[in-house]
This record gives sequence, C-alpha cells and structure tokens, in this order.
Amino acid sequence: MSRNIRVVVADDHPVFREGLRMLLETDPKIQVVGEASDGMEAARLAGELKPNLVLLDLRMPGCSGMEALKLIQRLPISARILILATEVRKIEIIEALSHGASGVVLKETATDLLRKSISTVLAGQYWIEREGISDMSLDTEKAPRGASRNVANKKWRLTPREEQIVEEVVAGKTNNDIAQTLGMSAQTVKHHLTNIFDKVGVYNRLELALSYVNYATANDETPPEVEPDALHSRDPF
Repeated sequence: MSRNIRVVVADDHPVFREGLRMLLETDPKIQVVGEASDGMEAARLAGELKPNLVLLDLRMPGCSGMEALKLIQRLPISARILILATEVRKIEIIEALSHGASGVVLKETATDLLRKSISTVLAGQYWIEREGISDMSLDTEKAPRGASRNVANKKWRLTPREEQIVEEVVAGKTNNDIAQTLGMSAQTVKHHLTNIFDKVGVYNRLELALSYVNYATANDETPPEVEPDALHSRDPF
C-alpha cells in the first residue's frame, strides 16, 4: 500500500520526534517526510515538502509553535495542522484555532486516539480531545475574540429552547440532528444559533461549546460530558 499521507513533525526534542515518527509509520498509509526542531524550520519544511499534515509542538525555543502556525498559514499549501501539547490552556487553543489549526492533541494521548485525531483533521474536521476540554474549563483567563468576554461571570439569559440547542451542540450534533431531535427545521436551528452566538458573545460552535463548559464549571453546575470528537461538526452554525 502506498504511503499517501505525508507528515511533518515539529518538536524540539529529538527523542520524541524519533519515537513519534516510528509510531506514525507503523501505519502503512503514513510517511513522515520531514522533522523540525523549531518553528522556523517547521514552516520552511512545510513550504518545501507540502505535507498533508503538520504535527506542531506549541513550545519550542526560538520561533514558537504558535509563530510557526502563523507562518504556515501564509504559505500556498493546504496542509492541516494538529497542535501537540503537554498541557493546554483555553486561551492557547482559541488562539491556535483562530490562526488555522485543526485541533489539539496531548502528547500523552493513547495511540488509538492519536490516529483518530489525525484521520479526523485530515477529513476536514476539528479535534479537541477530552483532556483538553477538561483543562480549559478550569481556566478563566481572557481569550481572544468572542471567547474573551469571560462568559462565566455573565448571565446568558437563554430561552429554554436555546438552552436545549446549546446542549445538543456540545453533544456534537449537527443542525440536521438537532432539528430532528427537537422537531424543527434546520433553518430554524440556524436562526436560533445566530441569536445564541450574539447573547453568549462567541463566533462559532467551538467557542460556544468551550464557553458553555466554562460557564457551567464556574457556576458549580455539572457540565455535559464532551466526547473527544464532539466538536467536529462541519456546520458553520
């Protein structure tokens, strides 16, 4: 079988890079075509090798992973970018996603979830695994864009129907799924989501889900359990 998934791995620890390369290449479809030890080298290799996927460590000396992410997004390539992290904060995930990353995977994640995260982002979806959601819910630092409005300390004033829709979004349901469950049209769901985004102060489904978990935690409520792939919906609303 030909190795048709070309990957660049960027991490400043050579032992980790080597181990990750060996792990990835046990899959006959994956080929690690380049390894980088800093962000600048990662951007250069991405431009030269045109991989399908860049696995990018956030914390590297010199040019960081976040700076590399911004550089790669300026290149005329279509690579998906999956952030590698030892630990993550909400502000970092929101920033990474706003600059074009397709998701975040913890370095300690199990092999099967790593493979699932790769296949998910290559399919054009997003990946935020369970541990990342849990850690972010405890961080009340202000994040960029809509999520920076610290929704944990404000009353949303959602209607009962809007609350139902938010819970369905957090559960990973598409507009069509929500419409079927709640007995309305997909267009009506979209209209409700537009109103919800305005009330909560967010711009997309991902920020809405993160804000909901953060709000529930801050108010001593039990947030709904978010599956690792629950935020992958392609619906923009």
